[in-house]
Amino acid sequence: MNLVETHSNPDVSIIIPLYNKGQYIARALNSILAQTHQNFEIIVVDDGSTDNGPEIVQSYTDPRLQFIRQANAGPGEARNRGIRESRVSLIAFLDADDEWLPTYLAESVQQLQAHPDCAMSAFGRFLGSDRTSWEPECQRFGVTEGEWRMPINLDGQSTKQVIDFFHPGAIVCRRQVLKRFGGFYTKNGCNYGEDVYLWVQIALNYKIYRNPTPLFWWHTEASEISAYSARKIVPPWPMLTDPQPLRMDCPPEYHSALERYLTYLAVIAAERCIRAGDRVTAEQLLQDYPVAQNFLGDYLKLQVHLWLMDSPGLRDRLRQVKSLVRS
Repeated sequence: MNLVETHSNPDVSIIIPLYNKGQYIARALNSILAQTHQNFEIIVVDDGSTDNGPEIVQSYTDPRLQFIRQANAGPGEARNRGIRESRVSLIAFLDADDEWLPTYLAESVQQLQAHPDCAMSAFGRFLGSDRTSWEPECQRFGVTEGEWRMPINLDGQSTKQVIDFFHPGAIVCRRQVLKRFGGFYTKNGCNYGEDVYLWVQIALNYKIYRNPTPLFWWHTEASEISAYSARKIVPPWPMLTDPQPLRMDCPPEYHSALERYLTYLAVIAAERCIRAGDRVTAEQLLQDYPVAQNFLGDYLKLQVHLWLMDSPGLRDRLRQVKSLVRS
């Protein structure tokens, strides 16, 4: 199939949200153009960049590439804009600082064509500048290749592990599924966990084809998530601040599993807030998810940490004692 034919009749749209990633965007685009599967269109949505990223994108002359500019609205809205502009039934996503291995698109499309009852295809990944494979971690929590439907009896921690397998850059999804849930979460300018919100909705309602083979390279060293982690001010997941759409779309048999998952996330988020000195949000999370008390050890630890926030002298003394014990 020649370039003219693929331009006129693509079978997959590739959406790239771009925001101040000028030093990386060529790497992402080149990894797409190097795919063994060439029947695609590329939609780059510039989300208000102030660097040279837009100029780099516009220097590409491939007729399959479409460039769109919008005022800054966050990665979820940028991806949703790309979905609205796309023309085909399969949608792939790649962040501007990441890249695909050459066979990623071919294998993803093939998996969805061979398994029409699966809503999306999800691959494993490499991470960071040293290209660490996440496949051993996938094996640890039971990800194997094939059709998968989320078990209804998973505890909260196990549910988080299976959801953490999904990353936008390693997913090809059916357009009608994305439209059913309105795409990525965008309320209040959300720019953290906006993708996870969508994966939870899909996992609760559809089969997914999973393949732990790493064909996607997540450059975590260039990610805003790394910046969040360095500052220790990761905001609560939108699944916790706006859970009702999840609950409304959740099949009855998954209600208990969803609540276990949300409660587990609430415990993690409350601990993060305490570490960042945000007592108000931590207490609100524990109030909104009172069954966090079922995680007795973690819950008691959180209560102790909240108490210590009122006693900074004692807290500092305990830190000194811990330091002495470790040395």
